Amino acid sequence: MSTDRECAQCNWVMDRDDVDLTVATMVSDILQQYSRDPHKTHGTNRSGSPCSTQASVPLSEITGSEEEASLRPIAHRLGTVPRPASMNAVADVKTRLKEYKQRVNHLEAEIRNLEQTLIDERTKASVYQMEQEQLIATMKESFKQENLKLLASNKQIVEKLLAEKKDLADKYEELANDLHKAKLEQMGNVTAASENEILKTQLDKLKQEHVSLKATFDEQLEKAKHRIQVTESKKRKQAVEEAIEQTKHTLALGLEPKLQEMDLAHKTETLKLTADHETALRRQKQDLTLQHEEALAKQRTEIMKQTAEEIDQLREEMQQKIKRVKAELQHEHSLELETIKKKLQMEHDVSVSTELTKMRGLLNEKTLECDILNDKLQKLSAEAQKSIEQLKLSYISEVDKYRVAYANEVSVIKTQYKELARTLWLQSKPEMVEQVRTERDKILKSMAKTWDEKIEAARLQERTVVTEKEAEIATKDARIKDLQLQLLNAEVETSKCNAEREALTGRISHLVNEKDSFMTRQSYSYARLQMSVEDYRCRAIRQQTRRRDFEAKIKNKVQEKLLAIAQEKDTLIAQLTEALELEQQRSAEYVAQLAQLQELTNAE
Repeated sequence: MSTDRECAQCNWVMDRDDVDLTVATMVSDILQQYSRDPHKTHGTNRSGSPCSTQASVPLSEITGSEEEASLRPIAHRLGTVPRPASMNAVADVKTRLKEYKQRVNHLEAEIRNLEQTLIDERTKASVYQMEQEQLIATMKESFKQENLKLLASNKQIVEKLLAEKKDLADKYEELANDLHKAKLEQMGNVTAASENEILKTQLDKLKQEHVSLKATFDEQLEKAKHRIQVTESKKRKQAVEEAIEQTKHTLALGLEPKLQEMDLAHKTETLKLTADHETALRRQKQDLTLQHEEALAKQRTEIMKQTAEEIDQLREEMQQKIKRVKAELQHEHSLELETIKKKLQMEHDVSVSTELTKMRGLLNEKTLECDILNDKLQKLSAEAQKSIEQLKLSYISEVDKYRVAYANEVSVIKTQYKELARTLWLQSKPEMVEQVRTERDKILKSMAKTWDEKIEAARLQERTVVTEKEAEIATKDARIKDLQLQLLNAEVETSKCNAEREALTGRISHLVNEKDSFMTRQSYSYARLQMSVEDYRCRAIRQQTRRRDFEAKIKNKVQEKLLAIAQEKDTLIAQLTEALELEQQRSAEYVAQLAQLQELTNAE
């Protein structure tokens, strides 16, 4: 019964997950300490000295050898010790280790989430940076296009102004040509009037000559009448004929050369007058051209001076306006920049303070969690040490109990064997005694072999369990170290992420500031361009109004002069027509008188 119970007790093996590493090591040390002495006693027994001399040994020695043989498997019998009450603490340690693992896994998951958030933030920052770059590129392109449009519009305005200037110059030249033509026409009218006056003087001279000729002719007629009255009546016809012939001859001879001389004189005078008139016209033309050119040059110089002065005044006004606008814009820009800087500084300080408070809170939370975990680890280590000490004490108490129980069992077996030996001895049956001894020796040998095998198997199992526990504990320690390193790396990465986040926030704020400054500059430049365009438009409108007024004035003056010249021309033409009509009437009268005289002469 005792052998069966011991075999059943040897089949018990410590569970791998029940006891911590420290407990397993302490148990293995105690087992090795208690298993070394049974090996030695077992070796002495297996050497054969007590067992080989059983026949010559008395009963007391047999009982002593039985006690030594029965003490051999005590180390292995200790493996049948039931679980003490401190195993609950070990289970608590195990649960706490599991909780610690769960917390470590939770921390790993948090680290992964933080890494994922960091990657997302990096991607968001890169996307935001790309969007900002695209916005800046589009803004630059739009600003460039607007500048090109403004340049094109300014170029068109300048071209329009130049074309208008050219048109005005052409119109001014046309007006100058018209004025020159009008002056020439006026001079032509003056020359025609002078020619008419010359012709009038010539007609007066001819009238005077005609009167003188008429007077001479009348005198000759009177003389001829007197001669005719004096001459004889007989020769009256002949005298009259001769007188007529003489008068005809005298008239032919006297009037023809005079008329020829008058024609020649008139032709020479007309040629002289035409030559003088042409020279005078040439001189007048030259003088007028010189005067006109001088007047045009003076007007041009005056207009250029006026335009230059106006341009200088406009430039000075524009420069003053630009300076004022620049000063105002710079002042406003400086004020806006100061306000924006203050706002951004406040926002940056607030954001930095909030982020610092958040990070400090996170760091405090992490430090608190680390302190809590360290406290829990210390508590667990203290509880494990306490449980190990309790296990040691309980193990020692159990060993003492089992020693006492084993001693009691040995004493009971000794008493049984003594009684059996006494009965056999009393019966005096040596053969039975020998059989009993041989059976006992066989039983003891078989028990010693079985106990040796069981002890070796238990030792091997203990060694394997200890190695496995040591490997598990080493892996756990390595895992804990890896987790600690991961925590440190995570803290370092979080610090790096915070630094990168701060750098990105600074970069974003810098980009926002640059964007705002660029937008303000663009708005200011656009406003300046609008102001300059409006100023150019105002200048162009002013110049156009001035040119229109000047053109209207010149046109009015030219029209007035042309109207006056036309009126003078009409009056001169009317006067000339009247004078010509009178001369024609007078010449007709003279011709009629000459015809009457000729008829009278013919009649006589």
